[in-house]
Amino acid sequence: MTRLRPLVVLFLVVTLLLSCHPTSSGLVYQTEDAIVVEVEDIGLDRQDVSKNDAEITTVSAEEQTTLLANNSDDNQLIYLTNTTFTKANEWINVTTTTMMTTSEATTTQKPPLVEAAIFADSQCGIGPAKTLTIEEQRIVGGTEAIENSWPGIVALRKNGTFICGGSLLSRTKILTAAHCIATISLREVKLLTVDLGIHVLLNQAAVTKRVKRMTRHRRFNSRTFYSDIAILTLESPVEYSETISPVCLPSADSNDKYVDKDVTIIGWGSPIEGGFHSPVLRQVTVQVMTNAKCQKFYAGKDKIFDHMMCAAAPGKDSCQGDSGGPLLVQSSPGSTWIQAGIVSWGIGCARLEYPGVFIRVSSFLNWIRRHMRS
Repeated sequence: MTRLRPLVVLFLVVTLLLSCHPTSSGLVYQTEDAIVVEVEDIGLDRQDVSKNDAEITTVSAEEQTTLLANNSDDNQLIYLTNTTFTKANEWINVTTTTMMTTSEATTTQKPPLVEAAIFADSQCGIGPAKTLTIEEQRIVGGTEAIENSWPGIVALRKNGTFICGGSLLSRTKILTAAHCIATISLREVKLLTVDLGIHVLLNQAAVTKRVKRMTRHRRFNSRTFYSDIAILTLESPVEYSETISPVCLPSADSNDKYVDKDVTIIGWGSPIEGGFHSPVLRQVTVQVMTNAKCQKFYAGKDKIFDHMMCAAAPGKDSCQGDSGGPLLVQSSPGSTWIQAGIVSWGIGCARLEYPGVFIRVSSFLNWIRRHMRS
């Protein structure tokens, strides 16, 4: 009897732990161009998957961790840790060891100048009529945005903690950076929420939605930030309002049209390098440069791929916490705001020698369209 008691106690402890931490069920699978993590209680209708996806491969629970951490293009396993995730979000340099050269193909048909949010039935690209110029800004972190003046911005949280920014594409789709969600497991998807219509991070958002599906580009590389793009699917549609409306996407032929233009970054990132998140939404104006010029700044350190774009201004930049948020541009004062980029990576914040690097949205329009339909 005496020897059995420890076993009984151990059994009770294990049973209690399992009851407190139930296993999450769902799917982790890959398509032709994406890795998808989806919770089971809001199932995927296979007919909704784009016909352009040649094959869907569902993986076992044992393979899920490997798949989520896989460098899908070269099958080299990346060991994703809390440190790796922190570095990605804090824009600490990651050593480049793999260089990939294939860019996402874009449509050959000439689209309209501004492509409205796909499937949206509301005006897209709403924002201030005008923002401060680079010369008018006086602080490193830009200025506080007018409350609810950017209805397309969203805040991503994991278990209530702010992790990244994002933008609203439609009633159920959020555009963000792949590195923001790359380490979130199937078990943790239910901890991921999206705040919409929010200005102050500590205040309750106008709307908070859970995420039922994470879709990130299959060729995302956490060391080079190659294809650093992802789409989140909300558990249910949001209602558009004065404080919640979608962003506008650029045209496919806009790859070079933003050079030397002032663009605006918005987010809750730290106003200073190494600081804490801003409690309020901030905006900062920077200027786009050519990729060739940007590559000179990063020579010998990192590769600036064609589907990336760079922007900078003296003492102005996005910073840790801004990841996944939008880089926006107007063709003229008072015109529609277009999301030209996604905040991706850089070295430090507002350093003269290292411009901020963004994912070029126009390079991924086909990918976005495809996964807007799923």
